Amino acid sequence: QERDQVRRFITLIDTLYETHTKLVCTAALDPIPLFYVSDEERKTSVADEIFAWDRTVSRLMEMQSTTYLTTTVRSLSGTQFLGQYKLKSLSDQDFKDMWRRYDQDDNGYLDMDELHILLEDLLERQCGHRNLSDELFDICVNIIDKNKDGQVSFDEFQEYLSDFSTIESTMGNS
Repeated sequence: QERDQVRRFITLIDTLYETHTKLVCTAALDPIPLFYVSDEERKTSVADEIFAWDRTVSRLMEMQSTTYLTTTVRSLSGTQFLGQYKLKSLSDQDFKDMWRRYDQDDNGYLDMDELHILLEDLLERQCGHRNLSDELFDICVNIIDKNKDGQVSFDEFQEYLSDFSTIESTMGNS
């Protein structure tokens, strides 16, 4: 019966991994010792079963990585991605998740191209289109880039998104 449970768990993890689904779970131990195979059992176990468990452990470890988590987030359309959030009341975790999507080169700042994508996504969410004019982009940069260094820090990003009325007033009529 334990082997059947392990096989079902392996199948679940394979399916979640292949569909790039985020998994949140808890366990008493790290994945490696969860399915222990003694030397005696190794003699009688099917090699495929042991290999499958080792693959599952590897996938579970990878599924915890920032790379794995951001790949899916970055593949969503702006509407799909922002549709997950209540923009009027973002949590600290929401800001971090959103930052991971838009800081595409993971350098700790949004350059103007990355900011442009964020603003297009917000515009699509607010107004139903992605037609961000140069004039509106410049207005938004002026509001967001407080220190005028040509890039957006996480603090500037968070401050802008925290004040939903600013977003509404700059994009509401576009």
